[in-house]
Amino acid sequence: MFPEQIETEQLRLERISYDLVDVFALHELYRDGDDAAEMFTYWDSPPHQTVKETYDYVSELL
Repeated sequence: MFPEQIETEQLRLERISYDLVDVFALHELYRDGDDAAEMFTYWDSPPHQTVKETYDYVSELL
């Protein structure tokens, strides 16, 4: 199974959880804003229109 955390001198990866995620702050990054077109060029989904979309996205990752 994948470990809960992987850490090196330059990077720390942690398994995503609701304790670690501020859905409202994350939504600001994933929303359809001024720079969304460039950011989402290489993303696997379109920008999120609502906070609920972002919440549902995080739920799928858990």
